Amino acid sequence: METIEGRSQKKWGKLTHDDLLQVKGDFKKLQGKIQEKYGYTTEYALKQVDEFVQAIPSVLLKGKWNQMKGDIQKEWGKLTNNDLDQVNGD
Repeated sequence: METIEGRSQKKWGKLTHDDLLQVKGDFKKLQGKIQEKYGYTTEYALKQVDEFVQAIPSVLLKGKWNQMKGDIQKEWGKLTNNDLDQVNGD
């Protein structure tokens, strides 16, 4: 299965693995890295990130949600699997 990081590197080949580690899923930081590497304006970089986020297949996001459920239960132990299944990443 393709990852969000992999899709990012396909779209913006100048972004390194280290760049994406620094971004840590923060799309505002991603916008900044794109501006830095490509010299885009703020508006154009924001548009690029927005289009990218909109195009992320829900299956990738679903995979991230499943990974996060364990962390959520550690933090808020009263939440059950059923609670989290009802939320379903929303």
